[in-house]
Amino acid sequence: WVVLGKYTNACGGCDGIHTQQEIVERIEKYTAQGYNVFLEGLILSTIYGTVGTYSEKFGDRWVFAYLQPPLEECLRRIRARRKAAGNVKPLNELNTRNRVVTIERNKEIVREHGRRVVELDWRDPLPALLKIIRKEGG
Repeated sequence: WVVLGKYTNACGGCDGIHTQQEIVERIEKYTAQGYNVFLEGLILSTIYGTVGTYSEKFGDRWVFAYLQPPLEECLRRIRARRKAAGNVKPLNELNTRNRVVTIERNKEIVREHGRRVVELDWRDPLPALLKIIRKEGG
């Protein structure tokens, strides 16, 4: 298994990779070496795009797994990250509130493309992830 992206900051994973094409290139590199690839990122949960189209070649082995804490939990976590970083500017909650709507719409789009969608328990996603991993390979 390979996990894409860096996790040296609070918004890691694929959110730190510059383009969707670069994500696809990294997946190609690792799958060619026989690895299963785990990728995550908030941005990926808001678009289908190049990565979504690329995923179609993997059929049901590509799982779109969504981890969605309640909105108030998201806001609490954002405030905590900002405080830890010394950011004292007031949080514009509208961006986060709108992002929840965008993510829900993205799930619909993913399903419309016939893709496999899994909803994870935000409090304890590990059991569901392990079930997917054990079934899907590796």
